[in-house]
Parts: sequence; structure tokens; C-alpha cells
Amino acid sequence: MPLSMLGYAMILDKPLIVWIGILLLLLISLQVLIAFLNLRMGIDRLPMGVHRKLGYVLYAVALLHATLGLALYFP
Repeated sequence: MPLSMLGYAMILDKPLIVWIGILLLLLISLQVLIAFLNLRMGIDRLPMGVHRKLGYVLYAVALLHATLGLALYFP
């Protein structure tokens, strides 16, 4: 399957790229929440190391999302 068609692979009647975008939005929200709880509220159950590792995962998912999105228009 070419990369341009992978973004249109349907999962629960939505393209894969939509699901990756939703995952990306959730990861960004979690990233902001961890930073807010640690810095503003003083709740440090999740150390800043988790925040950093989540940043790496977030970056990888964003690269995948962008690659699939660009492959749809530039096959």
C-alpha cells in the first residue's frame, strides 16, 4: 500500500489521519496538563521526566501525522 493511500485507510468510518490527529490533540493536552500541574499547582506525581518523554512521543506522532498529510497531496 503506498504511503498516500495509508492516510485514507478507514478505521471506524474515519480515515487514519483523522485518528492520528485526535491522538495528537490528546497528547498535546496531556503535555500541557503535566506542565501546568507541576509548575502552577505543585502536584508532582508525574515528574518532569515524564513530560520530556511525552514530548518525544508527541514529536514522533506529529511527524507521522504531517508525513501522511503531505503524502495525500504530494504522492
